[in-house]
Amino acid sequence: MSDRTAAPMDTDEIDKFLDGQQTGVLSLADGDGSAYGFPVSFVYHPGEERLYFRFAYGSDSQKREFFESTSSATFVVHEETDEGWKSVVVEGELAEFLEPEAPVGVVDDVNDLDVPFFEMFEHPESELEFRIVALDIRESHGRVEAA
Repeated sequence: MSDRTAAPMDTDEIDKFLDGQQTGVLSLADGDGSAYGFPVSFVYHPGEERLYFRFAYGSDSQKREFFESTSSATFVVHEETDEGWKSVVVEGELAEFLEPEAPVGVVDDVNDLDVPFFEMFEHPESELEFRIVALDIRESHGRVEAA
């Protein structure tokens, strides 16, 4: 058994951690109590209190169904570092934008993400509908491994 413990991260540490990451897991839930979580790349601008994602919807998108029935979401980012693990949990409200309606610079930032290998679709990209989704941060909590 390990003697490792966790210590809370302050707001500046959370900002710095989120700014240095690009992927996490977004969890949505519908009114029936079903949940849906999926890995997704994101953009964060420190101090802005908002995360941005680029969603791709196919004609039979489970992600869209859950997005449309979810007003509040949870997003988790974690990393194992040389100093130990770090994680941040963000909770907030979701908003969706067509690309022309997204805040200035966000579309370029989202399109410039280094999307990991797990971005695969059941449909050709030409058949997908893309949206910019924002998570307005209501609450965030960070933990870091402490010796």
